[in-house]
Amino acid sequence: MRFTTKNNRENRLENHEFNQEKSRQDLAEMIIIYKYPLSIIGHLGFRGFVSGLNPNFEMISHRTLRSDILKLFHNGKSTLKKALR
Repeated sequence: MRFTTKNNRENRLENHEFNQEKSRQDLAEMIIIYKYPLSIIGHLGFRGFVSGLNPNFEMISHRTLRSDILKLFHNGKSTLKKALR
């Protein structure tokens, strides 16, 4: 369940289904956009923060994070190549 507020200030409670893969993608995108070091996932404060937000998130290794970032890069590169054809 999650509580949301719409632009018209309407509040409502709705179901939310956790998705580990989407969360991993969001984490990789955050690292890229804000140029955080990959080592951030090893910081105790960051791990505690993530666990506090959603204890269901299984923290990934540096190697997995690197792989996720490279996957995003290659997908973006492929999309750009197709757009330029």
